[in-house]
Amino acid sequence: GGMNGMFAKLSITELRSTQQVCGSQCSTFGCYKGSTETALNFADALPNEGQASKGCPLYSHPAQLQDNRDCMLCMDCLKTCPNRSGQLNLRFPASDLLDDHHGFWAEVALLLLLFGGVFMHHSQTILGWLGWENVPVDADHFLTSLPITLALLSIPAILTYFTHAIARFFDSEQPDYLTIIYAYLPFVLAANLAHYIPSFITEAGQILPVLARSLGYSGTGLPTLTWSLDVAQFLQGVTLLSAMVFSPYPLLRITKQSDEATGIQRLMSNLPHLLFMAGLTVLLFKLMI
Repeated sequence: GGMNGMFAKLSITELRSTQQVCGSQCSTFGCYKGSTETALNFADALPNEGQASKGCPLYSHPAQLQDNRDCMLCMDCLKTCPNRSGQLNLRFPASDLLDDHHGFWAEVALLLLLFGGVFMHHSQTILGWLGWENVPVDADHFLTSLPITLALLSIPAILTYFTHAIARFFDSEQPDYLTIIYAYLPFVLAANLAHYIPSFITEAGQILPVLARSLGYSGTGLPTLTWSLDVAQFLQGVTLLSAMVFSPYPLLRITKQSDEATGIQRLMSNLPHLLFMAGLTVLLFKLMI
């Protein structure tokens, strides 16, 4: 749930309601408390409006949501609202991060853990670069595996913190680390997706035989679909490049301190982060492709 809520901040959709309508016309509060079926008093009411509901699973009011983290997009509030206040809107990607967003340590820890997990998945490749390809990382060698695992999981935290320290050295008006780290959220999502693309490409086409075997049948003769490894690598490359394309804009918006600074000035103050993002893209390419 925490992972889905965090990545939902990058979504192009949002579910919100109008505070004025909720405050002046609503008397049931069924969207988050739950209510029985509500009679509607307008002529063009639809049969799926004003339904009975148990309320929001996260006990959140759509008029008070600050971001997508506390919304499961279950649509219960839309179905139960008798005033048509709730709306499903399209928006600019990552809008939650662009204006007055403040992170908190638990979510940042999850972000860095998911990012570090990508390096952990490719531990043998990284150890091979260091000349330690024969060092096992498994439960049978716990004492040697533990420090290696902690070091691999710490790579994103150490590198991003060091990069931000350099950026703040040249520009003291940079926001704090808990705020700036969200600029790397597209990278975390892209890196995790890119890691699982080969498995998806090679196994998704086997869904019918696997389903048949799960139900006790042989699955012989059922159609399958396979792609070459080149297709998987191409999709991995596109996914990683998309992170490099989409991450600078949230970075520049998050670090925007005043309207007086020109675009060139903001680029220069964020140069350490931009260079690190470029280097990170190259590193992930070498790890995965």
